[in-house]
Amino acid sequence: MRTNRFLFTITLFFVLLTAGCLSKAQSAPPEASIEAKDPPFYPAVESEVEKAFRDVPRTNPQDVYQEYNGIKVLQFTVYSSGKTAKMTYNQMTYDIVWVYDATRAAVVQYPLALDLIDKNNKCFPLYQPPEDPPAEWKGDTCDTYLQAIQPILKRGTLLFPALAGDFVSAKGIDWTHCGDAPYCTFGDILSAKYQDYDMDGNIIKRSLRRVPFGWVLVWTWGSGDAYINLPGGVQ
Repeated sequence: MRTNRFLFTITLFFVLLTAGCLSKAQSAPPEASIEAKDPPFYPAVESEVEKAFRDVPRTNPQDVYQEYNGIKVLQFTVYSSGKTAKMTYNQMTYDIVWVYDATRAAVVQYPLALDLIDKNNKCFPLYQPPEDPPAEWKGDTCDTYLQAIQPILKRGTLLFPALAGDFVSAKGIDWTHCGDAPYCTFGDILSAKYQDYDMDGNIIKRSLRRVPFGWVLVWTWGSGDAYINLPGGVQ
């Protein structure tokens, strides 16, 4: 679809901005279930990881929101830990990959959703490939889709969470006008559940310092060729 190709074009723009000036890091992302009774925040990354990210370029707040040919876009960069898992919310199970986000305030880790389940109980992939995705990705399960995207989830790969449409702005995300896609519905739920933490605002301002337990980034996303050579972890 046109939207897929459009978002992929934007990811290439960010690859050009960030490639060639990456560093090394390592950390073990925590296990999590959104319904578990655990500490109120995800654990901080290890001090060695934070030090290693000192030379990794941050996405500037003024670059997160852009307009391309009249289309409003929010986009920033994260780095795959290479570790995938499943999370649940209200008996809905979905797949995630733990990512590192080098903000202006700290290096934080949190889950990025890989897929959700649509109203017809079909797989709804959140990865936006450069071409139209195969029809079999939207099956009764997400197994085919997950197998296909494993190479781009390699530890250290640069990923690009992105949202495009009139529901985004430099000030925030109006999830109620996002549409009926599963990520719109779930994004609205999470925004209300974690409103005290202003997660959308902190993402856009690049000021995340800590991430509340159970929160997950449910943006669509793309990937590029750039990566950080991360020792340890899941390869």
